[in-house]
Amino acid sequence: MSFISTNDPILKVEELQTEFDLITVSNSLVIVLQSYEEARIVQQLHSWIQSGQGVIIDGHRWFDKSIQDWITEVLPTASTWKMRSHITSLVKKGILERKHLFKAHHGHNYSPKNRTYYYRLDYERLSELAISAINSRNLNNAGGAE
Repeated sequence: MSFISTNDPILKVEELQTEFDLITVSNSLVIVLQSYEEARIVQQLHSWIQSGQGVIIDGHRWFDKSIQDWITEVLPTASTWKMRSHITSLVKKGILERKHLFKAHHGHNYSPKNRTYYYRLDYERLSELAISAINSRNLNNAGGAE
């Protein structure tokens, strides 16, 4: 009896599958972000956006996720510290925006003690980083051709 499914292009362990099991991350996105884990987080956010999940606040789609949610749904082997580190890195790069929007989301049910973060993907900043990576690659290739 095989526990690994080999009849599909994606190898998977059927006994351990989750609803988030089949997220594909492009090598090009990994190159832009310089991190597979961060690319996986960005790809998952994009997938949620494409499927219409999250809430619209001020014209943007936001997701309220705890660190444990991020671990469970995106990087199941990450520690809490590592996941916080990846999210902080994406925030510093400007790709991920993080805000406290509980009051905007829930209105009168607002509690000042609620510290839930909401996250959104900044596609414009991601495009800027992609252009920068392309230009950097072109400069490196031009330098090596001389």
